[in-house]
Amino acid sequence: MTSSGIAMVYCVVSCAQNPNCNFVTYEGGQCMLHTVILATGYNTNATGSSIIPAYRPQSQAVPPLSVTAFTITTTTDFPGFPTFSSSLVQGGSWCWLQVSDCPCTVNSVNQKVSINLGSPQHIRQILVYRTVTAYSILSSQLSIYVGNTSNIAIDPLLYNEQRPFGNQEYSRTYAVGQTARYITFYKNTGANICLCKVLVYN
Repeated sequence: MTSSGIAMVYCVVSCAQNPNCNFVTYEGGQCMLHTVILATGYNTNATGSSIIPAYRPQSQAVPPLSVTAFTITTTTDFPGFPTFSSSLVQGGSWCWLQVSDCPCTVNSVNQKVSINLGSPQHIRQILVYRTVTAYSILSSQLSIYVGNTSNIAIDPLLYNEQRPFGNQEYSRTYAVGQTARYITFYKNTGANICLCKVLVYN
């Protein structure tokens, strides 16, 4: 195997070992790990001379739970932004360039975004994609509850997430390992809750 071939294998292995990596590109001797998810049609090798080959480890091909029965409720959607809807939990391809490309609540105390799975289901993990870098703090400093009521006084607290996102940290995976119907994000700081994607895996 050539040195470039060995480097490509190392690049793919690095992606497979990184829970935030969904595919890699290798061009000009540089390995780049990417967090965005490729649509099925793009999960392939180069299709033209102007296309950089991209590879996705098979371990990342496991789809999230079916969202057919999912419903999303929120305290108050931010005016002029996308509303919290089923698109929040859908996989596929997406792109956001500014904070208004993703749904947010209003900037007020006691804000809540609740995902109703339709019935109790085993949840292995949830993958949360933050908003754009300049406003990434709005995807943090919140609490995550998982239970069967969507009432934060009853459902168990899963995470009290106070860590800021790094500039190159576009998503965060939370282990769950329990059966529940609701995933609830709650913030009482007076700031918005902004979430671009929440993918639920069993």
